[in-house]
Amino acid sequence: MAHPGLLKDLSILPQLIQAGLVGIEVVHHSHSKEQTNRFMQVAKEHGLLPSGGSDCHGPGGKDAIYLGRYSIPWQWMEELASRRK
Repeated sequence: MAHPGLLKDLSILPQLIQAGLVGIEVVHHSHSKEQTNRFMQVAKEHGLLPSGGSDCHGPGGKDAIYLGRYSIPWQWMEELASRRK
């Protein structure tokens, strides 16, 4: 689930999890610290893989380019790779 902090209503989350949702974007430039903590807790509670990043779409794609400003633990990448197998 990409940038859940931008959604007005997360009531669809249980249905998405039941349908096979694998991960949730925890780190996003629009998320407050409280939202980041909340989405990390949601990931833990529901066995979802946490993800995140800069959400950079390249020149002209967004008003600001956040490339390199946000990072995620390497472990998140390893968990994602192992889930693919």
